[in-house]
Order: sequence, then C-alpha cells, then structure tokens
Amino acid sequence: MNYLQILRSKKPYVERAGREIVVPNIGRGITVANVDDVSSVVTETDLAVGQFLLPLLREQYPESFAEEDMNRGYVDHRWLLDNVDGTGEFVSGVYRGSSIVLGLLDEQNIPVAGLIHIPQTRETLYGTRRSGPFYEVDGKQKKLALPPQDKIVVSQRQLAQVKKLNEFLECLSDKTKLPVEVVMTGGMGSAFLRLMTGELNLYIFPVGDTKEWDTAAVEPMLYRLRGDITDLSGHRLRYGRYGEYGVWHTNGVIASCGLPNRLNHENVIRHLAEFSSRYGSILVEKVTKR
Repeated sequence: MNYLQILRSKKPYVERAGREIVVPNIGRGITVANVDDVSSVVTETDLAVGQFLLPLLREQYPESFAEEDMNRGYVDHRWLLDNVDGTGEFVSGVYRGSSIVLGLLDEQNIPVAGLIHIPQTRETLYGTRRSGPFYEVDGKQKKLALPPQDKIVVSQRQLAQVKKLNEFLECLSDKTKLPVEVVMTGGMGSAFLRLMTGELNLYIFPVGDTKEWDTAAVEPMLYRLRGDITDLSGHRLRYGRYGEYGVWHTNGVIASCGLPNRLNHENVIRHLAEFSSRYGSILVEKVTKR
C-alpha cells in the first residue's frame, strides 16, 4: 500500500483547513468548554476543522476519528486527527504554538504515516516509515537542519510548564557534562515539528493525559530519522487499546532525534529513572493553563 500517496492526497485539505479555518481565528477562538484545563480546551474552530476534514478522511477509511469525535471497535486502517493541537496556545495567540496533526494507523494499530501542519507559519512536515520526512514552508520544500551536537536542546510547553522537569534537566546536564538549553514551545505537534527539523534534539512531556492522536503522526517520521519515542520508562507507545486506559498514554512521552554523540535515548531514560528514584517522579496527571 502506498501510504505516501495516500498522505499526499490529504495534505492539501489539511493545509486548506489551516489557512481558511484556523488562521483567521488564532487568538480569538471561542472556547466551548474547559477554559482552565489546557489539555482539554475545545473551541468552535476545533469543531469546524473536524467537520471539514473528517468526511474526507472517512471516504477511504470510515473508522477514522478526530479528538472530539471518537469511536470504538476498529478493524481497519484509520486516521487519527487532532483538529487543533495546542488549543490553549491557539486561544492565547501563541506564535507557532498550534497545529493540525494527522496520523494513520494500519490494521495492526501501528502508526505508518503522519503529517503536522502549523497554519500560522504554513509549515508542513509529513512522511511514512519508508519515505520522508518532507518539510515544506509555504509550499516550498526545505532541507531538514542538523540538530545541535554540543548541547541538549529540549522544550517546555509554554502554557504547561512542569517545575520538576527543569530539576531533572539540571541533573541531566551535570551527569552528561552537556549544557541544556530549554526552548519554550507550544502544543505537542509544534514541538515535534521543531524536534524533527533540527531546532531541538530532545522532547519530554511528563504529563499523564497524552493521547494517541498526539503521537501517532510523529512515530513513522522519527523512525525514518533514526530517532525514538517512548513513555517515561522507555516502553513503546501503544495504540488501539480499549478498557481502562482507552486512548491515553498515561506515563508521559519522551522523544529524541539527533542527540549529541555521548548521549542516546536509552541514556536519557536511565538518567530519568535514577533521578526519579532519588527525588520522585516528574510525571504529573495533568497541567492547568498558566
């Protein structure tokens, strides 16, 4: 199956949704529910993006769903759509903070293709496990930059900062003898794009309410770039689960791409385990808007 061709057939519609629905409402999206919980804000723009894209996605894969429109009982390929990832940043007007994220799972619940589009800057990153990732800005293809090799560059979500993460990063710097630069980013899609285009080399989100549609798009692209993504304990993320945990990744997310030579993903996991055994876990259940 040509996943790249399928992905490219959806790309113009995602970019159109960003241009015509998201951009005109950045900073003034009308909140429908949960104004204080940055992890579950819903706006009229979220709903409008879903209403535009879902019928197109379901033409080929009827079991596709969006964050605000979930189903159960999957037996086939399906798209996972995060209508406006970083909705808190969208409402607040944070520059480059929100995105439309689209991931494709196969019938074995394996992420096989993904796309991240930042409407505000017209950046699009997309690829499959066999092709890409391809990076475009305003429709023009750009080369992926090499990430820094003399330091650890990691993100903190601007509207959802976790104090204990900063404490771990200080410890990581001491252990590795590498300086750590913390970059404030928006939602997960925006941060993942910056990770894979060379602005970051490490992403840690120690929040237990991360969901399948937050990560499905990035896995196949990171695979191609020889990066990695796991939960905070180093376990592979799982998709298509039912029962107690539903669509949640309850143990946070760590993603890496192009770390300095003296450090790799497994080392970060090991250092985090040592830190957690001494000072307690950095994981939090959820964060509120700040």
